[in-house]
Amino acid sequence: MTNMQKQRVITLRGRGVSYAQIAATLGLSENTVKSFGRRRGLTSTATDAPVNADGPPCIQCGNPMKESKHSTRRFCSDRCRTAWWSAHPDQSDRKVIDHVLCAGCGAAFDSYSNNRRKYCSRACYHKARSIRPVEACS
Repeated sequence: MTNMQKQRVITLRGRGVSYAQIAATLGLSENTVKSFGRRRGLTSTATDAPVNADGPPCIQCGNPMKESKHSTRRFCSDRCRTAWWSAHPDQSDRKVIDHVLCAGCGAAFDSYSNNRRKYCSRACYHKARSIRPVEACS
């Protein structure tokens, strides 16, 4: 799909033209037009929310994201992804949570999907193994 065709799809979709009509007009497959529309977050009719020509918004900050060729992105950056998951731990689909005591300091910590984990941090690992201590990350 050329850039001119993409702009035409955005324009026609904003006017409420159906995917089938757009595909017939531009000589493209209907599935190609639908996929492009879904990736760009184009609405079904002109009376819906405004068409977002920059792509769907980031679910953390709301900024528009660039179109991705491989998958539908939810976040505009790693910073937004980390902030959102830190604020929404209940929406995680982690299957196994092991409650473990650290072999270095004895503190309790949760290990996600790794039942062989022994230490709560790299600092405890280095301390227990008598390796040069490393500053703990905060």
